[in-house]
Amino acid sequence: MVVLSLHVTHRATALPVLERLTEDRALVLSAGIRRRFPQAEVVSLRTCNRFELYVEGPPELRTEIRQYLGTLRLAPTQFLREGTLSVQHLFRVASGLDSQLLGEREVLGQVRDAYRAARKRGEAGAAIGRLFERAIHVGRTLRQETGLSRTGRSLARLAVEEAVRSLPHPNEAVYGVVGAGRMGEKVLGRLKKSGATDILLANRTGPRSRALGRAYGVRVQTVEGLLRRGTELDVLFLAASARRPLLSGRRLGLPDRSSPLLVVDLGNPRNLDPRGLPSNVRVIDLESLKATSRALPASVRTRLPVARRRITLEAHRF
Repeated sequence: MVVLSLHVTHRATALPVLERLTEDRALVLSAGIRRRFPQAEVVSLRTCNRFELYVEGPPELRTEIRQYLGTLRLAPTQFLREGTLSVQHLFRVASGLDSQLLGEREVLGQVRDAYRAARKRGEAGAAIGRLFERAIHVGRTLRQETGLSRTGRSLARLAVEEAVRSLPHPNEAVYGVVGAGRMGEKVLGRLKKSGATDILLANRTGPRSRALGRAYGVRVQTVEGLLRRGTELDVLFLAASARRPLLSGRRLGLPDRSSPLLVVDLGNPRNLDPRGLPSNVRVIDLESLKATSRALPASVRTRLPVARRRITLEAHRF
């Protein structure tokens, strides 16, 4: 079996382009590859900073699969890899060494979830399963050996730290969180650890938000209810998984505010359509968070070259 992969990532692609490459698009492409090449196995990996397809098929189909992937013009900056280079890239992704926030912890779980979802859909079998299981093992091992697993770097943590840093009295502030999925829950956890006591949680479905509200001891609102209380908020985190923006800038028009509202948009696609955004609202999104991320501790940075060489060795062994 040969491995081929197609990549569109934050390294060469702007956020607006990545936003258009949705999870639905990934599912359509995966299903299309399977219809065209029934002997192939496919895993699609979509995160807030990448859109990738991994295809494993018999050697006699290598040229056809490669040509077909080359016709999928997802973005002007897409890359096509094959063989060891595909394996090496996946190992780097799973280790957090290819992330926009170097060493972030979420991506290992996203790699695992992508593989499990493909297996559940019947698109991944033993061949590509061996690749992804090895990538998960390498990622977990290298995170422990380099100390990345102890840095606690994550988008949720970075977002909360940036918000708290911008407030004169963060423990007295009122925080709103829209989204009760994985990212929303992580934001809640980081807010509680930071000392925040006044938190409002909103979600489009009630049961999940009520369960999180009880677990974290926060007030639960509908999205509309949260917006009606907008003048109380100091920070609004948007962390919902949605195909299109949940809010427009016009809906955040709060003329009675005496201080600016900070909106932290962690969605991809973005949860906020900035058109009509009033002057008393400041927005931080995924691209601006990248610019604020701090360097890794020196004790971790010194181990990264060894980790990269280890990934190269592991890929060649595979």
